[in-house]
Amino acid sequence: MLRDPVPAVAPTECLRRTFDVAMAEPHRKLYFNKESAKVNASLATGPARNAAALNISHAFSSPNPVVSIDFSQLHIPRLAPRPKPSTATLVHRLVNPPPHAFTHGSLALSWVVGVAGPAHFACRWSDGRFVLTRDSALRKEGRKAGLPGVYWEWLCGDDEELSSAELGVCLTREFFEGERR
Repeated sequence: MLRDPVPAVAPTECLRRTFDVAMAEPHRKLYFNKESAKVNASLATGPARNAAALNISHAFSSPNPVVSIDFSQLHIPRLAPRPKPSTATLVHRLVNPPPHAFTHGSLALSWVVGVAGPAHFACRWSDGRFVLTRDSALRKEGRKAGLPGVYWEWLCGDDEELSSAELGVCLTREFFEGERR
């Protein structure tokens, strides 16, 4: 019986936790955006010889808008969204990974999430790992569509005692080349 990944959080929460770990020092958080803005301003306008270009006080001296735009005349072309690929199409893409999908010899989960789409995944709170959601078509129909068992188990992540590295260690180029034969 499949267990539900507990509790699932949005993928952005996992990314936010990763960013917070990387930016752990409080003084870096306070000044990061200010320093980035200074660097970007210098890159865009050149070095200090263009100091007048960096002076924005004149922009606030008039109550008039800087640019007059009539938004009623703004027309945005509509494009029909691409149809969602079938489970068979997703499985075909997943079992034929390109060379850049392998980091340190094994398949990168980030590549899989990018190919399948984040809607198929949820972040498991206990370890911050992306796993297939209970209602994902890949979870329900992936095995029937030709997804190898070990690959499917790695994506589902139902056994929380095994890490993704332990399960994913066999998902190498050689594994996929053997599956193609």
